[in-house]
Amino acid sequence: MASDSSAAGSNIAMNYSYDVEGRLAKASRAGAPSNGGSYGYDALNRLVSRTVTSGATTTTTLYVHDTHNHIIAELDTAGVTHREYIWLNDLPVAVVDQVNTATPQIYMVHTDHLGRPVLMISTAGAWVWNAIYNPFGAVSYIWSSPAVMDIRFPGQWFQLETGLAYNWHRHYDASLGRYLQPDPLIKDKERVTVAGIPTDTFAAWKRDAATIAAPFDNLSVIELFQLQAPLINPAGHTERALFPDGPARFGYAEQNPLVYEDPEGLWDWRKFWRVCYTLICWKEFPEPPKAPPPPPPSISRKNCP
Repeated sequence: MASDSSAAGSNIAMNYSYDVEGRLAKASRAGAPSNGGSYGYDALNRLVSRTVTSGATTTTTLYVHDTHNHIIAELDTAGVTHREYIWLNDLPVAVVDQVNTATPQIYMVHTDHLGRPVLMISTAGAWVWNAIYNPFGAVSYIWSSPAVMDIRFPGQWFQLETGLAYNWHRHYDASLGRYLQPDPLIKDKERVTVAGIPTDTFAAWKRDAATIAAPFDNLSVIELFQLQAPLINPAGHTERALFPDGPARFGYAEQNPLVYEDPEGLWDWRKFWRVCYTLICWKEFPEPPKAPPPPPPSISRKNCP
């Protein structure tokens, strides 16, 4: 159970239910269990269905993703497309609304330095949506007429019925600046094999950190960090040496959302291992070799004066 605040300032108690994978499966108001939402996911943990109930009205939205895991369309259960999203790499640049009508509306999306929408305008140049955010993503001001925009931080989609933002692998509460679920890649004592971590990282560790003799395949990430603790600090650190609540346990973007982002709701493992390697081996993590420069152009004798 969690609590949220309504626009009037009163507290609203919410009940959250999770599936066996730890994903949010259902949310409802404690005093009105018929009001809330239920959610379905595909094999890649991507949100594919969202059913919202408010009183006697129930609406189901189906989501279509592109090969880069962006949501590109919203459909109803009859397969009719109602909305489409246009992306430039990971940046939302336009929304096509009312796709199923004779007069679809195109809105241009303006984003801030993080890639988060702050303004939408129509093809006539009129403002149709505008938002101002607090540092951790909570909306301090929003104006919507007639457009609606649910994209928040990169990779996040706001769900009004819960007050949370879907962030692919878990849900984020902007009012707290934290996730409701722990980082799926850093569960306590979870067995993580070499296949889950960049191979070049382990090769470097085996070569330079000679004090490590344990088989990597049978160690959890937390145990690996514990083994490295004496090398990081002779006095000894725990597995929480670099992270106040564990490696991205519930915090968002290293607790610095003005600079960093987390589009997938997962910790950036490559960045994590680079930091560990640099501290342990006292040198920079090896970068991939760069291609040699091209040879200078040849000069024939006939071109000489």
